[in-house]
Amino acid sequence: MRTELYKITTGSLLHDVGKVVHRTGDSHSHAESGYAFLKEQTGLDDAEILQQVRFHHAAELKNAGLAQNSLAYITYIADNIASATDRRTSDAQGYGFSRDLPLDSIFNLLNGNDEHMKYAPKVLDGSINYPALRSIKYDETFYSRCLDNIRDSVKGIDHNEAYINSLLEVLEANLTYVPSSTSREEVADISLFDHSKLTAALGCCIWEYLNAQGVTDYRERLFTQAASFYQEKAFLLYSIDISGIQDFIYSIADDGALKALRARSFYLELLMEHLVDTILGRIGVSRANCIYCGGGHAYLLLANTEQTIKTLTAFENDINGWFLDMFGTALYAAGGYAPCSANDLKNEPDGTYKLIFREVSNQISARKLKRYTAAQLLAQDIADFIPENTMSMLRAAECRLQLDQRGYAKAMQGIDHKFQPIEMGDRRQLFEYVLSLQIKMQQGNYSDFLRGLTPVVLDLFEMCLKDQLKITPEQFCYKTNIGAYRISADVMQKSEVGKKIMHALQQGFGDLNIKEEFIGSMPIMKIFEQMSSNTELVDDLHRMRAVESDVRNVAAHEIVSVTDDWIFRKTKMHAEDIMKLLKRLVIYAGVKAKNEYWNSYSDMNRVIAENL
Repeated sequence: MRTELYKITTGSLLHDVGKVVHRTGDSHSHAESGYAFLKEQTGLDDAEILQQVRFHHAAELKNAGLAQNSLAYITYIADNIASATDRRTSDAQGYGFSRDLPLDSIFNLLNGNDEHMKYAPKVLDGSINYPALRSIKYDETFYSRCLDNIRDSVKGIDHNEAYINSLLEVLEANLTYVPSSTSREEVADISLFDHSKLTAALGCCIWEYLNAQGVTDYRERLFTQAASFYQEKAFLLYSIDISGIQDFIYSIADDGALKALRARSFYLELLMEHLVDTILGRIGVSRANCIYCGGGHAYLLLANTEQTIKTLTAFENDINGWFLDMFGTALYAAGGYAPCSANDLKNEPDGTYKLIFREVSNQISARKLKRYTAAQLLAQDIADFIPENTMSMLRAAECRLQLDQRGYAKAMQGIDHKFQPIEMGDRRQLFEYVLSLQIKMQQGNYSDFLRGLTPVVLDLFEMCLKDQLKITPEQFCYKTNIGAYRISADVMQKSEVGKKIMHALQQGFGDLNIKEEFIGSMPIMKIFEQMSSNTELVDDLHRMRAVESDVRNVAAHEIVSVTDDWIFRKTKMHAEDIMKLLKRLVIYAGVKAKNEYWNSYSDMNRVIAENL
């Protein structure tokens, strides 16, 4: 880790430690309290780090007279971005704030909940701190204990980059159940540790991004022109996902299967943690930049630079090469990333945040289709013994499975056979994608089959809307500068069709006010419910959305054995039934897919085999 990144990480992690000092009864501002605490009680004497703690608010920073390249400007804007994601409106200690306010459970409002569960004041000690419905107050004694632990631990840590993860552990142990904001006007469900960790991740990204551009005047870019920076795609949300987990864990038939299952599951968890540490190490940042890790996948917040992307690409190539050597084709690491701005992370405009994750998910799904196949690997070894046209067809087949239409067309030049029954436009793209899902289903790769539903469902719904009701997104949405559609009452008021759509949405949602949001499957569902007489189609749309939104999420975020029986227990449908449902919706979407078209991969394989 470079010195600057170490200092930014440390300063950002500690920038709000003064809140703990303040809640012990200190009367100063938390920025001033934190500065004094670190300087006088922990032995921290690095001026650049202390500046970040003392001057991370606009009022103090404006008149501090700091150099234009002071790291305090980075921590200032990183704190503001993190605060916006926390839904905070103020950082001052005054009316509406209470020092004894407990930490709320994040599940209080999740999924439409209206609960009031609170956490007891605790430091991490190995026990589970379950939230409870009870009256809880955090007193000065608890905060003094946290402060003593932090002071003693920080004094024992060498102040250099080798110990940055130790500092993270100290803060996690003591601040996990400390609320970041104690405003009574908000839900206090964000811990001070999570806020500090996110601030550090953002700060490192900002420094990397500006450094890649050769920018050193942080005051101008991040303070004077802050509004402009909020729109820059400075960040990269990256996710890596290990596929093949289910088969790897559950392909055991020995007497000691239970122990082996546990061992394999534990091994994969350790492997995922190691992969994350390796990526972060290559990029040069700390665990603060790991947003989530578990269940065979991870999310990292990184700087949007050319070097970052090169590093990620090289890492994926390295790990998949190692997987091939160690496990054959059983495991595969697929990565995806989406550039994003501070406004995107703040969910401005509404729905933007969801689109970031959708883009990452779509990339991962596409890259899983590119994983090594038996035909590809075999051909590499015996290419000299295979006719050239057969090799071309193998390459075409590989490109087809990857949904690489350009590569497929290039490989098929000079080949008389036609493997793709749908030859043109969006309908071909849709059909080929659904065909790839059918292959996963036939192979018993049910987890990836379910995960693969997400990228196609919205496209299916939109195409059904166009083909069945002759309605296009342009008739009730406007197109944003990132190419996404947002529902708009103003657009609907401009045409008779638009007014009918508005009425349908009002009836469907039971609300006269049309919410301006990114188009999704739910609004399209409401339009069909109100405007379509085809009850069978409406029922199919309902069932498809239920499968995609409920079952897919479990398969994507938990290590579970996704079998056909598991799918049936969750949906009352077998995987084959879901596939049949997809095929019906493909027809409703206007794709003239004959029954024999769904066997086109088998036909392709037969032709290739005959030419070997």
